[in-house]
Amino acid sequence: VFTYWLRDGLKTKRELRTEAEKKARKNKTETPLPSMAELREEDLELEPGVFIVVRDDEGAVVRRVAADRKKGLHRVAWDLRWPAAAPTDLSPAKDRAPWDEPDRGPLALPGFYTASLEERSGGEWKTHYGPLTFEVEALELATLTAADQTAVESFQKEVRELRRSVLGASKLTGEIKVRLDHLRQALVDTPEADPSLMAELEALKARYDDIVLAFRGDRTKAQRNVFTPPAIISRVERITYDQWYTTQAPTTTHRQAYEWAAAAFATEKEKLEQLVTDLDALEDKAEAAGAPWTPGRMPMQ
Repeated sequence: VFTYWLRDGLKTKRELRTEAEKKARKNKTETPLPSMAELREEDLELEPGVFIVVRDDEGAVVRRVAADRKKGLHRVAWDLRWPAAAPTDLSPAKDRAPWDEPDRGPLALPGFYTASLEERSGGEWKTHYGPLTFEVEALELATLTAADQTAVESFQKEVRELRRSVLGASKLTGEIKVRLDHLRQALVDTPEADPSLMAELEALKARYDDIVLAFRGDRTKAQRNVFTPPAIISRVERITYDQWYTTQAPTTTHRQAYEWAAAAFATEKEKLEQLVTDLDALEDKAEAAGAPWTPGRMPMQ
């Protein structure tokens, strides 16, 4: 847990202007009138942020923990973990059930780390205080603690990277589905569109379905309570769930599941890349035929 104090805090241009206006009214002086350019800068400004930046003993960043930017005394905790590396989600935070934990990364190894209080303003980073050195100690309470913690961390980093890629590619398939659905309707609404374009789109949709089946499993069977073997995502998530919440070494099953998932993902990733290329080409044909705009397509005129 890190405790820090900000004398003035970090303020946006709008907050600074509002304070100046309040001060002018209090002093009964002329209130400064912002120009439209200044108001536009306020509207487009990236809100400044304060972070506790944790680095390992070699200086590599382990985690940037978001902190409060207001003036005063604050406390912020690092959960001793790496970031989750899950797809970025900017949707507003929502209430969670007690058993629904947020996405997390693997535990950091015991050892020495440093922490710095840093500011992000626009695209620039500035250190306010630090670095301070601290030590992460193992409680040694586990019965089956791994003898080689470095090897465990190495495996977990491999899993984390594979999970980052697999979940990212899965999100991409969702975007592709949106493009396909919109393009299908756009071709219907384009009098000049050759019917062969519609057949080409459905062929792409069939390839898309095969890729999604490999990523997420056979939902047709699952919905009918028929056994279906674990798919790529489920295998990776099983390893993650087992490894992120323990200090013991990965089992042979974990390592075999990782090898299978990594190999399967490499195959499907190649298919996905080719699908995106072919979809781009089909969208170009739709644009040339005068199709209405669809997501992911730049109008030519």
